[in-house]
Amino acid sequence: MNRAVILLSLGMFLAVTCEKREQEPQVSDEYFKVTVLGKGLDCGNTFVIRFIEEVVELPNSPVKNHYYADNLPEEHKIEGKNMEIQ
Repeated sequence: MNRAVILLSLGMFLAVTCEKREQEPQVSDEYFKVTVLGKGLDCGNTFVIRFIEEVVELPNSPVKNHYYADNLPEEHKIEGKNMEIQ
């Protein structure tokens, strides 16, 4: 009986602590200078941007400081355009 209660308690603890929780996106007050490089090769209508300076908060990229801009507005999808993003 005592062993069953311990196993049941342990199982409930693991079920609660291993629950997947969505993380809220972190928003920075800092603006970063980027250049729009053009349409990506493998992502349809997604454009690639290059950060002028290295941003340590971003994940590593296979090509240094180059990232797909998934939510880039249409008015900014101009190859060679320089702008600041947050």
